Amino acid sequence: MSNYTASFFVDREKKYLGFQKLLKPDVRQAIMVIEGQKDMGKTWLINKMALYCQEEVKFPVAQIDFRNPREIHEMQDTLGLIRLLRNKLHSPDHFNHLNAVINQFTEA
Repeated sequence: MSNYTASFFVDREKKYLGFQKLLKPDVRQAIMVIEGQKDMGKTWLINKMALYCQEEVKFPVAQIDFRNPREIHEMQDTLGLIRLLRNKLHSPDHFNHLNAVINQFTEA
């Protein structure tokens, strides 16, 4: 973010404010799409959002790169995605109940 020049990034402040709104408990929307051409500030915006979550809201943050072959390999299904998130968050205790439910259904 140190190379950030506001005039080079298109409409990112609006997206950033929209993201902050998504974190409010009364907002039902759960997904935000960030799209744009190369070098338009998408990665910068995602990093800014992650920093906001960690420092301001105190939410856990995990970033998944869908271009990374190793991560794609781990995400063969929804369960793989959940496991990848669990590992990236470095908080397996938060997933104990979910792990128990998954184990109950996958053992059968």
